[in-house]
Amino acid sequence: MSVSWAVLREAPAMLGVAAAGLVGHAAVSLSLLYLLLGRWPTFDDLTFPHSLVVLPLIGAGAYVSTFCNAVLVATAHARIEGRPISVRAGVTAAALHLPQLIAWTTLSIVVGTALQVVAERLGVAGRLANWLLGMAWSLATVFIVPVLVIEGASVRRGVPRSARLFRERWGETVTADIGTGLVVILAVVAAVPVVLLVALVAAPLAIALGVAVLAAGLTVQNTFAAVLTAALYGYARDGRTLGGFTEADLAGTFLPRA
Repeated sequence: MSVSWAVLREAPAMLGVAAAGLVGHAAVSLSLLYLLLGRWPTFDDLTFPHSLVVLPLIGAGAYVSTFCNAVLVATAHARIEGRPISVRAGVTAAALHLPQLIAWTTLSIVVGTALQVVAERLGVAGRLANWLLGMAWSLATVFIVPVLVIEGASVRRGVPRSARLFRERWGETVTADIGTGLVVILAVVAAVPVVLLVALVAAPLAIALGVAVLAAGLTVQNTFAAVLTAALYGYARDGRTLGGFTEADLAGTFLPRA
């Protein structure tokens, strides 16, 4: 947390990029859903066969958030390696690989929709398969953004490259340490009593405050996650620990299967 925060102090505009990704994702997805349905979606819209259309629309906002995440990773990676580039330079670096980022986001939407449909259609077995396959997919593609943006790989080569980096460094691993997000989660939880007190006076204001607190927490968490991903990528690629991170920080991020 302290190392990630040091990076953010030097480039506070990264928080703005993370916020843009969060807001952009929500705005694009909700707008498309409203245009298609003429109303806000309900739980019934998430059931098969409606989910085949609704779920991709929910994921459509990821085109914005993935690009913003790529900007964060590119900026953080350069700064960790001792090249203090600006966030604007990070935008340029991500834009150079926009076709790969679009292809990757499309693939991730397809995979996510397929897993969700399987979970619904197969009941308990489907939900278990969704959890296991979803975890495996998330871990295998944990380095996909830096592989696409920093190495310039295609999605076809990037997915196995990401999986290979992960496997070579952490081996058979199925769980991830959530330590980087724990402080943010605690901060959001600590704000709950304040939101409840405001609700006693004005419910709309409490809702707005709750949304703002949650959005701020997610913005900080997403930025920290991008910095950690950049550091983990360098460590997985050639064993280097740069930017103030130690080997203990990075080697223990993913925990061996019990």
